[in-house]
Amino acid sequence: MEFNPQASRVCSCNRKDSPSIYRCLDCNRTTVQCQQCTLDSHKHLSLHQIEKWEGDHFMPTTLFDLGHILYLGHDSEPCP
Repeated sequence: MEFNPQASRVCSCNRKDSPSIYRCLDCNRTTVQCQQCTLDSHKHLSLHQIEKWEGDHFMPTTLFDLGHILYLGHDSEPCP
């Protein structure tokens, strides 16, 4: 059983209904973010290992499962 005091709290972005339930093993294991902040901070880091808080432990997930789209070219933005 794991414990993380930041898990399931409101994310630092203060978006409505944005619980902090995702952490990156490659960036900083102690920082827990909401889904959108995780996607925003990993725009150029699509191979990082992400975990999701399940109430009493973290489980592996992927950025793809969170909705990450890898755009090639155009500075990781959709083609104009």
